Amino acid sequence: MRNASKVDSDKLLGQARFYLSKHPVRQVSENTLAQYFRDFARITKSGSIRLVIEALCDTRRVSTYYKRKYALLAILSLRIDSLMTTLEAPVEGILSPEQLVWLDGWLRLAKAISALGNKCPIPTERRLPRRSKRRALSGLPADWREKLIDKMANSKHHLAALVAAVSGCRPVEMVAGISVEIDGNVMRLTINGAKLGVHSGQPVRVIEYVLPAEQCLVSNLAGLILKAGGYRMMSIDNANAFSASVSYYGRRAFPGRQQAITPYCFRHAFASDLKRYHRGFGDALSQALGHRADRTRSCYGQAQIAKAGGLVPSSVRATHAVRHAIVDPVFRTVI
Repeated sequence: MRNASKVDSDKLLGQARFYLSKHPVRQVSENTLAQYFRDFARITKSGSIRLVIEALCDTRRVSTYYKRKYALLAILSLRIDSLMTTLEAPVEGILSPEQLVWLDGWLRLAKAISALGNKCPIPTERRLPRRSKRRALSGLPADWREKLIDKMANSKHHLAALVAAVSGCRPVEMVAGISVEIDGNVMRLTINGAKLGVHSGQPVRVIEYVLPAEQCLVSNLAGLILKAGGYRMMSIDNANAFSASVSYYGRRAFPGRQQAITPYCFRHAFASDLKRYHRGFGDALSQALGHRADRTRSCYGQAQIAKAGGLVPSSVRATHAVRHAIVDPVFRTVI
């Protein structure tokens, strides 16, 4: 850290305001924020920016690198924003020399992380193969979702599993609650998105199915909602508990299977159905998954692994239009 006397407070505060305008505080769940704090404390315990960057890059998994990077940037924005809020409070109004030193250190660390660029700096030869969650669908029968959810008939997570299968939502999004309503011959699911940033994520998305539906997952969900009077706010207490429940009943439905079934299997199967049975769904697929950038959907599902009788929503709407990646015409890389 620099000495407080060497910190130009006016210049520093200007840099902090500019940084927050480009990197505002991220809206994440309490569990995710707690994990970010743990990762931040572990990676920055050395106190040296050089050692922090080394710790950030000290992994062979690309996903781990980005997880650490997101944690660092999220907590840096939170701490910088906290100090700037203190500065603007009517009672405080002035940052102490010690606070200015901390602010200077956080901004310099943010600059060092930014200097790494958007691509993972881990050399290709050192990287471990990416663990794709969609591989978990391998070997499952065409009606695996129906069989699994039937096993969950007496579970408190039965309705949650149906909603996850029909909407492809993230488990954490069900903690906030998902609205399911029937309006005439349309069943409408409204999801408040997770993983939101300035240029990422969909704050709200709406997925609709026309009734009556041939797909039994849709018709079963619609039947439960009609019994509830045509409307239900479905929510779960804990995303981890729901994941554990799905895995437990997955083992009961398919004994002897080594690969665990998780809620993300529902998400990948949903994406696979849309890719196979609704050619040209394109941007609507991104919106249905809660994405704002088109390239992200390539990581979810595959048309060739979709099963017969898949899910096909009648319409999808979301808060934002989907942003398309710009491709360099010479090098064919995403800019």
